[in-house]
Amino acid sequence: MMKLNNKKLFLILGVCVILFGITGLAIARSDKFFGDRTGAEDSSLLNDNLFPSYCDYAADVMTYVLEEDDKIANCEIDISYSNEEILSVTAEIILAAQSMENEIQPDKIANYISQSLDIPTEKIAISINQGKIPVER
Repeated sequence: MMKLNNKKLFLILGVCVILFGITGLAIARSDKFFGDRTGAEDSSLLNDNLFPSYCDYAADVMTYVLEEDDKIANCEIDISYSNEEILSVTAEIILAAQSMENEIQPDKIANYISQSLDIPTEKIAISINQGKIPVER
């Protein structure tokens, strides 16, 4: 086996470092490696694409939280929006068979939705109906 002296070892390491440096510079200057970043920097483009999904997700989460109450059998929340602004929220609540309409406080539900979406309560409409749906737990 060939024995490497210090001079040859430093020469080999130096060549490797130079090759890695040249490769790194070539990759850093290449748009193909990093891609075009103009879309990620444009926040309005990002918000336009995500706002409908945000509204759907928020409606699903609030529906789930409200349906955890034994007095509510079914709940549907519809969020109307335009240009990244929530215009109105409609909540249709069907009470469980054993619940009375006066047991549910629409003001508390409106405040919950208002705080969740950061909108005024004036934009929220709540309808409560006595249902014949039994609570399944």
